[in-house]
Amino acid sequence: MKKFFFSLMTSAYLVLPMLAMAQLPGQFNSSGQVVVQDERAFLSLIDRIIAFFRVFVLTIAVGAILYSAFLFVSANWLGNGKTEDARKILTYAIIGIIVALLSYSVIPVIRSFFGVR
Repeated sequence: MKKFFFSLMTSAYLVLPMLAMAQLPGQFNSSGQVVVQDERAFLSLIDRIIAFFRVFVLTIAVGAILYSAFLFVSANWLGNGKTEDARKILTYAIIGIIVALLSYSVIPVIRSFFGVR
């Protein structure tokens, strides 16, 4: 279980710098800061970031489901009693899928909050 979370955090540390290098849509002012001239461009950027994390979370969740299925099968076959670990991993994977599916509602909520169509 610790190895799984360690590999998850390691992959997150490897992927997150790519987001820091992403350019915002808009123009740069004299100090190098991005000037966003349209709120739709900003929401589009947020939408792309959320879509990236959605794919990342869904991929990790599917891998966790497959891993928990392997643990269920091996626990029943070998009789080593790792069914509790498999249940926990499966529960967290399902929660991850639910969170990823709920991320579809983030942009509409932000748009309605700020009144952007």
